[in-house]
Amino acid sequence: MNHSLGIEKDFAIDVYGWGEDSGLGIHSHGMQGAIDEDLPIESCDILVAIFGARFGSEIVASSETGTEHEVARAFNAWKKSGRPRMFVYFKNPSVRLSELDDLK
Repeated sequence: MNHSLGIEKDFAIDVYGWGEDSGLGIHSHGMQGAIDEDLPIESCDILVAIFGARFGSEIVASSETGTEHEVARAFNAWKKSGRPRMFVYFKNPSVRLSELDDLK
């Protein structure tokens, strides 16, 4: 996309994900603090979130999941600046309740 239409229309798509683009490691706010520093959520133009049977893992010492925290960061940035545009999708899998780690 970047090498064809992107060159023609003068844009580029950069894809970020915590597993690939965050160094993780020691941080005063735990692993999520490191992820927050490494992912430029507030400066993105588009956020695409795709969910299957779960909504992320809980952040230590918090009642929210890392995914919930990151989507909230994007939403709060959107309320202030109108970006990123958010696209949230949910897969409709057949999941047994016993397969879920929690019912949040």
